[in-house]
Amino acid sequence: MAKSPVKSGARVVEILELFAARRQPLSATEIGAALAYPKSSANLLLHTLVECGWLSLNSETMHYFPTLRVSSLGDWLPSALFGGDSTEALVRELWETSQETATLSIPNGVHMEFVRVHVGTYPISLNLPEGTLVPMFGTAVGTSYLQTHSDEVIERLYRRAEAEFALSGGERKFSDYLGEIRQARKRGYAVGYDRLLSDTGAIGMCVYAGGPESAVVMAVGGLSSRIARNEERLVRLMRQLAARAQRQSRR
Repeated sequence: MAKSPVKSGARVVEILELFAARRQPLSATEIGAALAYPKSSANLLLHTLVECGWLSLNSETMHYFPTLRVSSLGDWLPSALFGGDSTEALVRELWETSQETATLSIPNGVHMEFVRVHVGTYPISLNLPEGTLVPMFGTAVGTSYLQTHSDEVIERLYRRAEAEFALSGGERKFSDYLGEIRQARKRGYAVGYDRLLSDTGAIGMCVYAGGPESAVVMAVGGLSSRIARNEERLVRLMRQLAARAQRQSRR
């Protein structure tokens, strides 16, 4: 059974995520109402965040707003995760060229976490919020990451995922996942249709930035029919972008 998060820690994250969603100053009343916090708890937590320098308080309007200290927390992440801003620019190019939803994801335990999402411009497009976790086993992005590991490591990860009920694919066995991973290893990319959502397809390709520990998966997803029809073109584009990202990360 998964452990519950520490309440105060979870509430700090929820407050910051609320500001990320609203993108405007908020009063204690608005924050408490949006997150269903008791008034006393909300006030105490907000005052603590102000004292620690994460929020500012306008004494005239009594509205709170994140300080630049919050944004500075992630200044180093593009370099650590993607080898610089270049990979983010490349996934944006993938989005602009394909018009499909383009993403960057990284491993998080036995899941893959979408850390960048550019939603497609088609009327019907794959829409995933950043931070979404999907199973590592049975998805195109997960298979793209797993194919970089040895079969022994993959089996250990599979046992962990099995214990955590984090497998996608119903009655599939380890041999089924391993066969799919080996196929992706041969061709250099993974494809998945109707895995997490019906009538949805995705192509994933692993990009390296400084070694396997900082591997990131670039993917494109949308309606199964569109992805299948354009698979060859999309793979060619992704290979070009991945090669460029690897060259830039070595500079």
